[in-house]
Amino acid sequence: PADSIAWSSSMMHELRIEGIDGYQPVDVPVMPNHWSGAGEARKANINVTLQKVAKDKIKPLPAMPQKPPEVKDFAQGRGPIHVESTPSGAEVWMYVGMTDQVDVKVVSAQGYELRILKDKHRPAFVSIKPEDWRNDDPKVPLAAAKKKPVIEHTVTLEPEPEGAAKTPEKPEKKKGG
Repeated sequence: PADSIAWSSSMMHELRIEGIDGYQPVDVPVMPNHWSGAGEARKANINVTLQKVAKDKIKPLPAMPQKPPEVKDFAQGRGPIHVESTPSGAEVWMYVGMTDQVDVKVVSAQGYELRILKDKHRPAFVSIKPEDWRNDDPKVPLAAAKKKPVIEHTVTLEPEPEGAAKTPEKPEKKKGG
């Protein structure tokens, strides 16, 4: 299972669910019927069953998802998006837009991981750790420390070599770090 930070329930969000060997990744729009609750206590629940596919038959998804359906019945409010996958353990990514620059409003002192995709290019990752927000003495507990108002990262995407096999989507995590 995966739970996001609170997002507006008054608009569509698009998720990519992937990362399990032998299963076809999918793009899933978060629709009005996924949301329950009211106001600031809303919550979206998404249940996805990934289809088992031979590894050589998996169709890579394009960097930009297909245009989602036109929907207008979204209710005002905010809340997390909860995703359950079958099989469990899938990665869930939210599509935030197609642009040369992205401005994502987040809560400071929390960790975030962003993946940048472009067709025919290797994926790039940006990881922001809670401690990266610190703008104060490292001896002060993070909750009480002054926080940076903005964290900026610049990413240069590398072209995928001609005829190369699909690049692994995510670098291996180092133990202990």
